[in-house]
Amino acid sequence: MNTVLTNADRTLLKSVTLIGVSLLLFFTIVTRSPYFFGLLGAFGVLVLFILRFDIVFPVLLILRSGLDSFTDFGVDIGPMNLNLAAGLSIFIDICGVIYFAGLLISKKPVPLNSVIKSFGWWLFSLLFWVWLSHHHFGFEGLGAVREWIRLFSILMIYLLSLQLARLKGYNYLVTCVMISQAIPLSVALYDIFLLGTESRIGATFSHPNTFALYLILCIGLTFWKIKFSARKKAWFLLLALELFLLWNTFSIGGSISFGVFGTLLIIKESWKRTRYVIIIVAMFIILLAGLSLSDLGQRRFHEIEQTPTLHQIIKDEITTNSLSWRIVNWKNLLREWRDRPFLGYGLDTCLRFVNPWRNEAHNDYLRYLVEIGLLGLAGYLLFIRTIALHIWAKYRAPIADQEKYLVLVVFAIFLAWVAGALWDNHITATAFQFYFWALLAAI
Repeated sequence: MNTVLTNADRTLLKSVTLIGVSLLLFFTIVTRSPYFFGLLGAFGVLVLFILRFDIVFPVLLILRSGLDSFTDFGVDIGPMNLNLAAGLSIFIDICGVIYFAGLLISKKPVPLNSVIKSFGWWLFSLLFWVWLSHHHFGFEGLGAVREWIRLFSILMIYLLSLQLARLKGYNYLVTCVMISQAIPLSVALYDIFLLGTESRIGATFSHPNTFALYLILCIGLTFWKIKFSARKKAWFLLLALELFLLWNTFSIGGSISFGVFGTLLIIKESWKRTRYVIIIVAMFIILLAGLSLSDLGQRRFHEIEQTPTLHQIIKDEITTNSLSWRIVNWKNLLREWRDRPFLGYGLDTCLRFVNPWRNEAHNDYLRYLVEIGLLGLAGYLLFIRTIALHIWAKYRAPIADQEKYLVLVVFAIFLAWVAGALWDNHITATAFQFYFWALLAAI
């Protein structure tokens, strides 16, 4: 049974649903407010979530890939902005808390492993830096609450995905993640062929670099399908499309992350001397050829070639391209960090308060160094280490070849994430994080 409810629980739920719907309908009619109408819809989805978790949660997960386009549309609540993506995350959090409360009340097992414990302790420790942000920056510093909730949402996605994998199997989750490509890939193709845009493609994501990271995740799953599926031609077509769109992001950082991802698979495949090494190398060649042969790609490579020496960049703060800009940006942040080296300034303060340029750190580790100091960064690195050890332990376990290779693909995606975090904002790429943690639960 896919629900945590007994017959008595179902009766109680029907009564609560009837009362809740009646009250919301009453206030909707009396006030004629669209907000009550929205609450009525949300209440209905919440009830469906509890009754058919195995259907509603995957739908919400799939929809997340299309919501970054609506980031600028939201409601300001103090120093926080509640947009559609944030609203979905909070709604999933509420549904998840109620769902697991039902599990506990019904005395049914709740998923628990080393990653959940590590994630939980890290989140708990971050409450101190939420307070520190408020302490240093007053009411505006309470924006850290929104960042903490966003990170909590990622943990909730992992917990719910673990439960879904137990109910429906790991392939069900993998399929959900792959279906999530439908919206962003369609939008990307629309931008390229119908709008004829000559700029970098971000599809429904907040930035082309974020879209590139998501595509690496999708390419990994498609490659896994090619290796173990009977319908290889269809998956080859999807792989070609994903590579084409990755090329059109013109993301140098994404290309390097893709190199990290592919290198691990090449090392693994080369031990067996299989034909899949040729496929992986061909993916590299196609991506590099696409970047180097296009006008925009040539301009990006030319910018890198014109980069001054590291000494000149640091001394004179020359910002001729994205690389030199990042280096000067990092220099500014390190200068600010030295004032509070051990505890930092507080969670979610780098962009809004600390950085003189009021820009992202473009380095997750440096960002956390500034925001939560050496002490907090050490905790984050221990958390990342726990994830790596967890995946590696699963890979070493006696499981079927198809499952083992999926674990390897997830590990390659993980390495692409943590390596790419040296030059980009991957911890804030919420859509990617949702799908990565769903895959981590799947394995």
